Amino acid sequence: MDATILTPRLKLTIFTTAKRGSQEFDWVHELRSNEQSSWWSLYGPSKTPEDTEKALQNILPTPQKGGEEKTHRIGYLVHEIIQPPSSAPAATTTTTQADPQTRFIGLITLRSLTPHETTFLPRLGHASTRTTLSLEIAYMFLPESWGRGYATESIDAMLDACTHAPRELWSPWEKVYVRAIVNDENGPSQRVMEKCVMRDGRDDKGRKEVLEFEGGRFFIAGKWREKHRLFVFGREIVG
Repeated sequence: MDATILTPRLKLTIFTTAKRGSQEFDWVHELRSNEQSSWWSLYGPSKTPEDTEKALQNILPTPQKGGEEKTHRIGYLVHEIIQPPSSAPAATTTTTQADPQTRFIGLITLRSLTPHETTFLPRLGHASTRTTLSLEIAYMFLPESWGRGYATESIDAMLDACTHAPRELWSPWEKVYVRAIVNDENGPSQRVMEKCVMRDGRDDKGRKEVLEFEGGRFFIAGKWREKHRLFVFGREIVG
């Protein structure tokens, strides 16, 4: 994947490590410890650096062991461009031009699911097949950046970069399908997914998949929940 992706307003930088004390770790901890940013997170806000380290275990790439299926974990840190360079890009590009002045505002991640995760709801049936790699997208932004279209702009840019990445990245799969799971009360994220053409879900008529089930007890969006109603959005990005 490209190390840097530029849009008219944003700079996305890939990250593969985030050791305690690094700038990358501090950015992610700032994001995950913000109560508003983590409002819809299954795990809630990080109360300690150790909480953030635990969260990063599901984000950062891990070494592939012999005999194991190839895994994919792709994360981009999102930065708002404060002072665009003199020749600002008119559209999404990957570039080596002089770095613009930026401030960190969010994180987008793509990851393949473990076989265990796809044996129960909400990811039941979302496993990769012999020909299609199944990925799940998630994102989180600091509240001061909300309402400006940054989530849509950055997700579109990341998925476009995935579409145009060398096919070897996705080998041995022929196709790549991305899903997003969104709580039915989270209207803003539903609108972001729709703007990103994440509409297909798993329905054979093109309707978004709706999951309703009971299980677990999680503190999400300010209250404990045992009953869940979720929307699944999907989009083929390679095929």
